[in-house]
Amino acid sequence: MSLVKPFSAFYYNPKKFKNLSPLITPPYDVIREKEKGILRKKSKYNFSHILLVDKNENYKLLGRRFNDWIKKEIFVQDIRPHFYLYEQKFNFQGKILRRVGFLCLLKLDKKETVFPHETTLRAPKKDRWYILKETKANLSPIFVVSYKKLKTLQNLYLFYTRKKPFIEFKNSEGVTHRLWKVEEKNLEVDLSREIEKSKLFIADGHHRFEVAYRYFKLNGTRFKEANYILAYLTDPSTSLIILPTHRVVELEEELEEVLKKLSSQFLIRCTNQRELLSYLKKGRLFSFGIYTNGLFYFLKLKNKKILDKIFKNKEERNYQKLDVYIFHKLVLKKFKVKEILYTHYLKELKKIAGSSKIGFILRSPSLETVFSFASRGCLLPQKSTYFYPKLPSGLVIRRIS
Repeated sequence: MSLVKPFSAFYYNPKKFKNLSPLITPPYDVIREKEKGILRKKSKYNFSHILLVDKNENYKLLGRRFNDWIKKEIFVQDIRPHFYLYEQKFNFQGKILRRVGFLCLLKLDKKETVFPHETTLRAPKKDRWYILKETKANLSPIFVVSYKKLKTLQNLYLFYTRKKPFIEFKNSEGVTHRLWKVEEKNLEVDLSREIEKSKLFIADGHHRFEVAYRYFKLNGTRFKEANYILAYLTDPSTSLIILPTHRVVELEEELEEVLKKLSSQFLIRCTNQRELLSYLKKGRLFSFGIYTNGLFYFLKLKNKKILDKIFKNKEERNYQKLDVYIFHKLVLKKFKVKEILYTHYLKELKKIAGSSKIGFILRSPSLETVFSFASRGCLLPQKSTYFYPKLPSGLVIRRIS
């Protein structure tokens, strides 16, 4: 059986909905309660009504709503299976970038081909299990990256950008989404063959991948193609952006005590935002920034031998190039933590930190680092990677039948 294959997608009925912007949502795990309320005010058919269960309802009610929307033809299904070519156009640091991939079904039980890179948590898996159980559908794709460039994907993109997409809209973040149905069988075959020769790693969607695999093991004989999951595949490019995940922490210690405790292992310099970002970009040894009450500090490890003393066994030494792991192991464990929050943007970090919390500014891991960890079977800590832009939910749905 093929590692990837076309499928007949469900999507919002184009006869009923001309603009998808009020309907499509971010992934389930980045929608906070306040944002959920905003999304639902946009439309009674906003996808959050299917993606997220309310506190006062059960999963069965959500499943019935999903099936009811199909009966009412809110969602319609393609007649024949396709690969779906997908482009996201976005502005990043003043540059217009285009990330290109395709939506397909990815085989779940293919060993030594698809590598995870992040540890998973029990609560999200439990939630996604009940969603999958009641809807019998993949509501959003997992995000998968090929280790090498996919020539066929680039050829497909060059061919289809001359054609009108069957879905096109711009979301509230300014990202333009365009989707084409791949009609040429020979191109589908070429793309499938190229993927077969590639190693893949999961960039986002680890909880859903594990849940889908469990569902397949329990229901593989009942449902055709239960051993496949809805996936978005792309390859390495300059448009494959990994944002840093900064920490904003409330500590029992005051700033003066924090800097004193760190001074034995770190060189510390009071600086400004622009210089700090420059230092972090150039630094080879582990380094990070601190922000609180309008002040920025740059901290750089005094000596690499400090890490050798901490990471004594061979398995731990794999993590010496991962800033977020070193930060938790070497820095954060020195202090008494009351609360920890996460953000990918300095502007938000400064707002959250204010004068009472401390913002720890971290560097993002390189794509090569993530590849290296995944291929060796090393799992990264939670909140290590954030691929931008995120894949939306509700663009296409795969129903298991």
